[in-house]
Amino acid sequence: IGGDSPNEDLRVEEYDPATDTWCVKTSTPTERAYLGVAAVNWKIYSMGGIGMTYYSTLEEYDPATDTWTTKISMPTTYRSQLAVGVVNDKIYVIGGEDGSESLSLVEEYEPN
Repeated sequence: IGGDSPNEDLRVEEYDPATDTWCVKTSTPTERAYLGVAAVNWKIYSMGGIGMTYYSTLEEYDPATDTWTTKISMPTTYRSQLAVGVVNDKIYVIGGEDGSESLSLVEEYEPN
């Protein structure tokens, strides 16, 4: 998901290990690189990142329907190069940078 060159910033690709093949899926709504990505309950979430600006955007991808939905943005800051983890079906976004400084923020998102 995403990339760091003009032709790859919206790209989503799916790998099938059973057939050792790749296919291109619906592109992300927001052009960005250095974003965070997490999976919870068969959905994929992309957040933050940088494109023309820094983003606090959160988007949900549903592989079953190959569609994207914009969710509520991260509350405190725009950031890229963030760490993301999932614990008990909650997404934790940790650190990153906002273009001028490194961040020590931790935010939690509960998709359910």
